[in-house]
Order: sequence, then structure tokens, then C-alpha cells
Amino acid sequence: MQKNVDIFNKTEKRPYKLSISFGIKKCDPRSPYSLDEILDEADKLMYEQKRQKRDHS
Repeated sequence: MQKNVDIFNKTEKRPYKLSISFGIKKCDPRSPYSLDEILDEADKLMYEQKRQKRDHS
């Protein structure tokens, strides 16, 4: 995905740049965590990635 976004940003002459951020949380189906807890953790990871990108731009 990132490669495609990079290609788009290089080839398309737009006044903006596209970016993607995502959070991935590995989970074991036998874990005691609910789906909401797992999704909350994945969201936290995604927003951390967004912050890191913003801080390095």
C-alpha cells in the first residue's frame, strides 16, 4: 500500500500528498480480550504512527 501511495505522490501533480496510517494488533482467538479492546489497541497504534509521521515531516 505504501509503495502505491508513494508512486501516486510522485507521479500525480497534486497540491497535496496522500498518506496512510494503520494499526495492526496481533491477537490469539483464545485471548480473554474483547473485540472492542483489540480494536482500541489497534486504533492507539494507528494514531501513534500518525503522530510519528507528523513529527518527522
